[in-house]
Amino acid sequence: MRSPSSPMPRIRVLLVEDSEADAGLVRMALEADQCAIWDVCHVTCLRAAIRIMETVDAHPDVMIVDPGLPDSHGVTSVVTLRAVAFTAQADALGLSPEEMPAENAVKCVVLSGHDYDAPGFVSKDHITDGGLLSYLHRLVLGEYEDPTGLHLRESLLERLAAVGGD
Repeated sequence: MRSPSSPMPRIRVLLVEDSEADAGLVRMALEADQCAIWDVCHVTCLRAAIRIMETVDAHPDVMIVDPGLPDSHGVTSVVTLRAVAFTAQADALGLSPEEMPAENAVKCVVLSGHDYDAPGFVSKDHITDGGLLSYLHRLVLGEYEDPTGLHLRESLLERLAAVGGD
């Protein structure tokens, strides 16, 4: 966890979300964070996200993607964008995609309309309750404590237990 005296890290975010309301909630959640500065680039379709990944010099540290976009739908959106991002990063480093270390890949969070207990998926319901921020802290900053006191993993496990899961 970051010490209070160390500078806040700057995290580049590519937010791919066609709903202005949901994008506004994500921005609000990130702006309220006390542990990092989140530089958000927001686009509303897969085509614009791909164009950014292929043309910018500074690639995002994390992508937050709505899988239901006007020009693509479902997991295909995420798979396509991750592949483009991986190739673009390898090119920027002068490497072939095969030479690119997997740990250098852009991290990705899928904003889902449903609660999935799967890595990389965060329900849109968790944008405002601290769950998205908690997940991003673990994913990008490597932190296992959420300064808001809300832990996405625990809330998912509690929900699973409530519906009779293990």
